Amino acid sequence: MKSFYNEYFRIPKEGDGKITDKVMLVKVAQIVVTMIVCLIAMSLSAYAYFSHNVTSGVNIIQSADFGLNVSVMKIDTVANTETEILAGEGGIYQLESGQYTVTLTKKGTASTGFGVIEVTVGGNTTKYHTQQLGVGGVPDSTAVPATLEFKLNLSALPADETATIKITPHWGTSIYYHYNTDSSNQLYIQQNGEVTVTPTVSASIEEEESSNGEEGTTPPDEEAGTPPPDETPDEGTGTDSTDSLSVQSTQTESTTPTEIVHIVTSEDTLNSISKKYGVSIERIVIYNNIPDRNVIETGQRIVIPPDDWVIPA
Repeated sequence: MKSFYNEYFRIPKEGDGKITDKVMLVKVAQIVVTMIVCLIAMSLSAYAYFSHNVTSGVNIIQSADFGLNVSVMKIDTVANTETEILAGEGGIYQLESGQYTVTLTKKGTASTGFGVIEVTVGGNTTKYHTQQLGVGGVPDSTAVPATLEFKLNLSALPADETATIKITPHWGTSIYYHYNTDSSNQLYIQQNGEVTVTPTVSASIEEEESSNGEEGTTPPDEEAGTPPPDETPDEGTGTDSTDSLSVQSTQTESTTPTEIVHIVTSEDTLNSISKKYGVSIERIVIYNNIPDRNVIETGQRIVIPPDDWVIPA
C-alpha cells in the first residue's frame, strides 16, 4: 500500500522545482480521487433524503353554509288545532287572514346566522330580521337557540286579501350587516315574538290637493292638521282616500294633531321620507336632532314637523 502511494500520490522533494510528468500525474490523481469521494458523499446524501418517508395529515377545508328549515302552521282558535301550510314556488308562502305559528330551525355547517323575512301586503313590503340562530349548534340554548318560533297575526286582513311571506337565511351576525338588534325595534323578531299586519288608510298628496278645490293651496284648518269646526264628514263623502294594507311597523302613527311619526324601514332614506310627506330634509333633521343626515337606522322613529313649525334662529 505504501509503495502504491509513493508511486502514484507522493510528490518527490528533490529536484529544481520544475513540474515533471510524475508530479503532474500525482496532482491529477489527487484531484480525481477527491472528486470521486465528493460524488459518493453527495449520492449517499441524496439517497437518504429521497428514501425517507414523511407522512403528514391532510387538512380538508370546507366552506360553511347556513340554511333554515321553515314550518308555517295556521292556528284554528275555535278547534284549538294547527294546520301546516306548504310553501309555493320559490319558497314563498301565500297566507290568508288568520293567525300562524312560524318556526325556523338552523341547518348547515355555519355556527351562526339569522333569517330575513319579507312581508308583502297590498304592494307594501317590509323586511324583518330574526335574532341569531344556532351559535355553537346547541339546540337547547336559551340565549341563542337553534330554533326560533314566533307568531304571525294576519287576523286584520280582509277575507279576499293575502299576504306574501318570503323567508331567506342569512349567514353571519346580523349587527355586522347593519341590522338593528335593539329589543324595541319593531322589525326585530325574537323568540316567542309576534308580527302583526293591520290595515291602514292612506291618501296621496294629489288626492288631498284635489279635495281642497285649488291645487297648491291648503285651508288654514287643514294646514293645522285639524278638521274645520262644525263639519263632520259623512261616510262616503269628503276627501277621497284609498284603503290599503301595510305592516304595522311601517305605518305612520299620530302623536299630536299636527305631528306624524314615521318608522324607518330598510328601504327608507331622508330624501324618500322628505318626498313622501312634502317636508324638506332640513326641517326633518333639525326637528328630530339628527346628528348625521346620511345615517338613519331601521326601526328609528322620525317625527314629521307640523306645517306651522318654524326653524329656530
